[in-house]
Amino acid sequence: MEKKVIIVGAGLVGSLWAVYMQKAGYQVVIYERRSDIRKAEISAGKSINLALSERGWNSLKAAGIEKEIEKIFKIFMKKKKINFFYKLTNF
Repeated sequence: MEKKVIIVGAGLVGSLWAVYMQKAGYQVVIYERRSDIRKAEISAGKSINLALSERGWNSLKAAGIEKEIEKIFKIFMKKKKINFFYKLTNF
């Protein structure tokens, strides 16, 4: 019997979960309500920015896909700063 799973939402978590399920032998179907922003025509222009922290890279490593992502990822974030009421905090 073939194992199947449906994932609703193709955000960061849904996409990562799809990778895990596919590696576990499931046939994966993903449903996403929004259209692909990469194909959308936006008159004001668009920017698709994604920053991956250490926690994000650890998730990709656990899924076994970090090498493929490293090939296309352009800027690596070594630290991040969070502004708590104008006081910068390093992490």
